[in-house]
Amino acid sequence: HPKATASLAFDGGEFPLVEVNLKGGYGSFRGDLDTQKTGFKVDLNQFEGHRWRGLKKLTFNNMVQDPSFVHEYLTYFLYRRAGLPAPRVAYAKLYVNDVYFGFYGFIETVDEPFLDLWYGNSDGHLFESAYGPDFDAGEEWAFEYDNGPDEQAGVDAIAEVIATLALPWDETTYAQLRTQVDMDQWMANMAIEAAVWHWDGYWTENNNRMYHDPATDLFTIIPHGTDQTWVDGYPNAYDVSNQPRLYDFCMAVPTCRAMYGVRLLEVADAVDATPLESHLDVLIAITEAEFQADPRAEETGDHDSQLVSVDRGEEPPPD
Repeated sequence: HPKATASLAFDGGEFPLVEVNLKGGYGSFRGDLDTQKTGFKVDLNQFEGHRWRGLKKLTFNNMVQDPSFVHEYLTYFLYRRAGLPAPRVAYAKLYVNDVYFGFYGFIETVDEPFLDLWYGNSDGHLFESAYGPDFDAGEEWAFEYDNGPDEQAGVDAIAEVIATLALPWDETTYAQLRTQVDMDQWMANMAIEAAVWHWDGYWTENNNRMYHDPATDLFTIIPHGTDQTWVDGYPNAYDVSNQPRLYDFCMAVPTCRAMYGVRLLEVADAVDATPLESHLDVLIAITEAEFQADPRAEETGDHDSQLVSVDRGEEPPPD
């Protein structure tokens, strides 16, 4: 995506020189600054070494694939309530050259400050998984290397997991896999993906981050791209055509499958203990008028129906 230099000013911060990058992938990227609601990433640290409240980068999601304006906030909130690493979320009114672009999701960037907060270190390998890479033979180079000390070492660690999954899918291999991947954390992530109908995550081998934590020497997963959640009918965990490598392995090994069942119950308890309805009421109070006033909002006809879908809290069909 194209990059540019700019100045940035907002309540509590003023930065005369920052780097701005247009953001978004298939479906969400908007490149026409004259008419479209463009997403942005802002690097405060690129030229002058600034931070704002500990953050080096700012991510402004255009929410063009979330006409409810609440999906990301609720999903990441639930992840954090379950004790799993996930970005914090706020909202922002965004102006470019004094032109109001609209109401944006202000999403915490997964980078060094995020890793330091959740893992106590940012010295490991951070990969982006988008558009299909998984632990399949020959795909170790399909992951995008976002951060870390040595890309080749990170790719080699992925290749080791791939080699393990090429072994017989039994308890012995599962024991070896647990020395490479934090399977408990990974399956808890998958349980939440199932609970919120997160079709764009690891279930479809599409949108997530992987962090190889040097403190444990294990791969963990960090959710990403949760704007299309909470809508019944999206592909989900119970769709047999969308079973990624680690989940497929886990269902084949009794001990791992039992562990996943425990993670499901833990996530169910976290959902029950989380006041999602009251949070939804607060979010609607914040976002409703902003949605109506947003000059570049898209899919406006789906706004009410997606809010209703979130409020119903419908569950996926049984396994």
